[in-house]
Amino acid sequence: MKVDEALHDVSNLAFDTAPIIYFVEANPTYDELVSDIFDRVATGVMNSWTSVISLTEVLVQPIISGRKDLQQAYRELLLITPTSTLFR
Repeated sequence: MKVDEALHDVSNLAFDTAPIIYFVEANPTYDELVSDIFDRVATGVMNSWTSVISLTEVLVQPIISGRKDLQQAYRELLLITPTSTLFR
């Protein structure tokens, strides 16, 4: 099933932590799919939400591995950028 078909008439979407990680870290298996979905959120085609716990969950590995670049990318996506409406 294509993304367009699956998301037809979807105006609100809740994100679990995994797609956020796939998007920020450009996971080769899922990057195209999640990028399409996050583009829809960024352009206002759909509203999105995630749990307040998501920021904590996505930061665990970047903190352990000292990846400040990833820490910043997650913070920007969930807290700072216009797409931060994701984090409600």
